Amino acid sequence: MVVDLDRQRVQPVTGLPGDGERLVSVLPVGGHAVIVSEQVCNICRPPAAGVYGIWRGHTAAVQLGRAQEVAAARDGQEFWLLGQRTATACTLREVGLDGRLRRPPRPVSCTTTLLAATGQLLLTSAEPQAPLTLTNLASHRSWRLGWPSRLRGGTHIAAVHPNGRDIAVGFHGLAAPGEEGYDLWLLHTASRRRQHLPDLPAADVAAKATDLAWTRDGRLVGAGPGTGRRGAMAPVKALQRHHHGPASRMASKPGEG
Repeated sequence: MVVDLDRQRVQPVTGLPGDGERLVSVLPVGGHAVIVSEQVCNICRPPAAGVYGIWRGHTAAVQLGRAQEVAAARDGQEFWLLGQRTATACTLREVGLDGRLRRPPRPVSCTTTLLAATGQLLLTSAEPQAPLTLTNLASHRSWRLGWPSRLRGGTHIAAVHPNGRDIAVGFHGLAAPGEEGYDLWLLHTASRRRQHLPDLPAADVAAKATDLAWTRDGRLVGAGPGTGRRGAMAPVKALQRHHHGPASRMASKPGEG
C-alpha cells in the first residue's frame, strides 16, 4: 500500500507478484522506494528475490531485477544487488533507479552479506562469524575489521547515519542459554574504529523482529518485540551521536519499560 498522509489516502501497489507466501521488505532510495519480494519456498532455485522500484507519486511497481541481497546507496539515486551468476559464482552490481548498471559487475563470494553502502564505501560480511570488510570502490582498497560482538550468530542489518560516515551494525546470537540476544555497534568509516552502544547486548530480543533507522537529527532508533515469556515490547532506544567528539548518549523513549 502507498499511504499519502497529507491527503489521507491509501492506494494499493500494483505490479508485484502475488503467488504463494512471500516475504516483502521496503528500502527507501531518495524520495522513492525499492521493494524486495521473496517467495517462501525451500526448493526454489536460485534463492533470489524479485526487486521492484516504485517512484514517488506512483503506485505501479517496475521490476528491476533479482538478487539475494539488496542495499540502498546513500545518494538516493542507486542501489546495490548481490546475486548469483552461476551455481557457485556471485556478482555485486550497482544499479540506477532506471534499472541500468552504473559500473561493471564485481565478482564476490556467494557467502557475502551486503550490509550497507555509503558514497564509495561498501560494508559486507561473510557468514558465519567472518570479519566485516569495508571496501573503497574507487581505490579498490579493502579493510578487514574483525568481529566485534560476543554474540556469534551473525550480522543482522545495518543503517547509515545521515552524515554518511557512521554505520550502525546489528548482531544476533545467544545472549544466554536458550535466550536470543541482540547487539549494536557503531562503525566510524573514516577511522574504521568501532564503538559499542550502551547497555548491550540485550537478551530476549529476536533479530528477525528488530529494525533500525536513523532520524534526520542523528538519532538511532531501534524497536522490536520481546521473545520471552513476557511477550512485551523490547525497549525503544534512541542514540544521539555527538559530532564534536566520540561520546554518545543512549536515551529512553516514551513507553520504555
